[in-house]
Amino acid sequence: MEEQACLKVSNVRALVTVLQAIKASIKQNCRLCMAADGVTVRWEDDSKSLQSSVFMRAGLFADYQLPAGRMEFGLTFSLLMDALNVFASGLGAELVLRYPGANSELVCEMTEAAEATTVCTYAQLNTINMPQAVDLSDSWQDPSSWFLMPGLLLKEALEDLEWAAAGGHVKLDMQRDSQRITISAESVNGEMRVELPQDSLAGFSCAQEQLQFSYKYKHMRTAFTHIPHQKETPDVSTKVTLDADGLMKVTHMMSMQSLHEQNISNIGSLPFSGGSQRGPGNSAVVQFLVLPEDDAIPEHE
Repeated sequence: MEEQACLKVSNVRALVTVLQAIKASIKQNCRLCMAADGVTVRWEDDSKSLQSSVFMRAGLFADYQLPAGRMEFGLTFSLLMDALNVFASGLGAELVLRYPGANSELVCEMTEAAEATTVCTYAQLNTINMPQAVDLSDSWQDPSSWFLMPGLLLKEALEDLEWAAAGGHVKLDMQRDSQRITISAESVNGEMRVELPQDSLAGFSCAQEQLQFSYKYKHMRTAFTHIPHQKETPDVSTKVTLDADGLMKVTHMMSMQSLHEQNISNIGSLPFSGGSQRGPGNSAVVQFLVLPEDDAIPEHE
């Protein structure tokens, strides 16, 4: 039998929370890649104009053993989340992930001890063959423009625009000299414009005097509103980068201290191994790539 990769997760609820941030549809398949530096879960919207991924560094796991340089396979996203939610409802024991099983499946197991009784929960998730998707970032064109601010403010801005967007599109406008960023929507319901507060910007760079691109509202909502936030800890760091053609890269750094039942208590330390170190190296990275409206899939030579 082929040597197995073995990953151990101490806090399954945190793993579930991070994966929920990419908000794949019920029937969506995802690609899971185990590499020396960590695990990436990636999916692509059926429109081919939205891609999302979660990257979890190897150090975020309680144990990370990978006999091969790289292992990659496909899974039905809802099947993965359903299984993880079952394990997350337990007493907080360590979850062990093994791949491949006897039939190339992903094996999940957890052993819990309670009141002199040992309970072993076991699941086998069938993997699928998936064609390699075109990575939208391969078409990236410099110069780039970007800004950095608390993700909660972007989430609230998109939610405020919902009544005006009405399933249509939104415009993102950046102005260099005034360091001004506005997001607007217009439909038969009316027009609404939200200006992001300048004093919340942790960084700003605009390659031109003014940039304006239009995006599907549902894609922008997916990229900004499913990241978990707390009013008490609104400092999930979010960086929005635009290439010269309007391709948008949204990067969220998520580092969670602990979870109480199904809720995040704080942002700040290792989500999976339960450590107390801080910093980007101990964060899960959630990333979205969004094509501007009416753009086709980039061609590659």
